[in-house]
Amino acid sequence: MNLIELRHFLQQLGCTDALNLDGGGSSTLWAKGFNASGVANYPCDNHKFDHEGERKVANALVVVRRGKGVL
Repeated sequence: MNLIELRHFLQQLGCTDALNLDGGGSSTLWAKGFNASGVANYPCDNHKFDHEGERKVANALVVVRRGKGVL
């Protein structure tokens, strides 16, 4: 998905503001219950497009649902 497609997608969801963070090869999307590891994409910092290409970093962006409990 390129930035124009992302903008359209977010507009369709009703978003009025968005922030594009670094989407480099080691960026990782984790989702509770997605699979055994929770990794939903293929970080490719190791150039193999497997779930082993992520880097160990000390920062994260966490999104949780309010009002109905934690995801």
